Amino acid sequence: MKDENPNTRNNGRSGPADTAREDGGHSVPDHSVPDHPVLDRSGAMRRLELDPESYDELLALMTVEVAGALDALTEAWRSGDTVAVRLHAHRLKSEAANVGAEEVRFAASRLEWLLRREEEADGEEDGQVRPGDASAAVSHLRTALARLAAVLGQ
Repeated sequence: MKDENPNTRNNGRSGPADTAREDGGHSVPDHSVPDHPVLDRSGAMRRLELDPESYDELLALMTVEVAGALDALTEAWRSGDTVAVRLHAHRLKSEAANVGAEEVRFAASRLEWLLRREEEADGEEDGQVRPGDASAAVSHLRTALARLAAVLGQ
């Protein structure tokens, strides 16, 4: 799935709003881009060619999937299994992208990128993620999910 939202402001640049450059084949989040909307319903419905009722059904299924993925991500984080955390973040990113949950997609994408970067560094000091970056990204993802739940009235 394309990691791009045509409705997201992009400061005149082409390509995904949350990528500044390519780094070894991976998108690098651009933190200068303004906050994304919590939920882009109309953009998701247009992209998926869904009517409001069908979109609401998809959104309901997604919220169940996300709850399970967040539980699994949290457990993997507590046990120190960063590979599993990265895979769960990827899943959350995909689920969020499907329904237009832009803030969740962005937060999950950032977490996935940080953990992949750390895996690829493999002991090289240059590629190391700064201490606390992954923890902050997990916290950001939880906050984004809580904001999405608030928007959905859950």
